[in-house]
Amino acid sequence: MNMKNSSPRIIGKHTNLVLDSLIPRKSNIKIKEDDHLRGLATSITEVGLIYPIIVKPDAEQEGFYRIIVGQRRWQALKLLKMKFAPCIVISANEHDGKAQAIHVVENHQRKNPDPFEEAGALRGLLNNGLELEAVARLLGSSRAWVSRRVSF
Repeated sequence: MNMKNSSPRIIGKHTNLVLDSLIPRKSNIKIKEDDHLRGLATSITEVGLIYPIIVKPDAEQEGFYRIIVGQRRWQALKLLKMKFAPCIVISANEHDGKAQAIHVVENHQRKNPDPFEEAGALRGLLNNGLELEAVARLLGSSRAWVSRRVSF
């Protein structure tokens, strides 16, 4: 990969959305209010929201957006009683596979992702037609690593 001439790709449109118009992905695990969530809320108050929430227009409810990445940030903003959230909106025309890939890549880039959750997400990408090589390229990992992780 030639990184010298590479530049980040824009994945969507940056905008502020009404917090109440955001809804979690159907497959997202409910996050309970705990010290980590309150800590995130405190961090947002002190430093600001560093990463926007990534969403796509909801196919079932006009004017609503499904959260692809950033459910904890969304919940922390709700805890803070904020009205708006900075978001990146990916196109409604994007295949669900791209949204799923963004979700997997973002979680993979976190420190210490849960290996079983990651394995299930990788299997989902493969089941949606992505080749092992394409998944490895998305994650910046080797084909062998993806193959081992999927076998969890």
